[in-house]
Amino acid sequence: MFQDPSNNQEIISVSDINNLAKGLLEKDLSNVWIQGEISSFTAHGSGHWYFTIKDKKSSLSCVMFKFENQNVLFEPKVGDELILNGNISIYAPSGRYQFNVKHIEVFGEGALLKAYEDLKEKLEKLKNTKNKFAIEIKI
Repeated sequence: MFQDPSNNQEIISVSDINNLAKGLLEKDLSNVWIQGEISSFTAHGSGHWYFTIKDKKSSLSCVMFKFENQNVLFEPKVGDELILNGNISIYAPSGRYQFNVKHIEVFGEGALLKAYEDLKEKLEKLKNTKNKFAIEIKI
């Protein structure tokens, strides 16, 4: 920060404004519960999940770091309606804000039923793959 001598205005850097905004957001928007639908989802090689949730009027970028998501019983997918708990933060180097997810659950049906349905679907695909493989060998 420095003072502009021509008009006595305090001038701050881009980094300073991003850090100030980060402090304000993190103080006022911590431990927030949000409901929304996933409109994009990426499971990064690092184990972090990056996704966007939306409602009828807006969307919000989200991240759930590996140490938070490793105990989640399901992997979210586009179209899932979720309830999230976490905090808003700004990634200061880019000035973009995002929701840092600490807890995630499926809205309505519950996480256990969702995990069961996902496992059932995977087993069906595996069963179908084995049957196709066995048929191909016999021919």
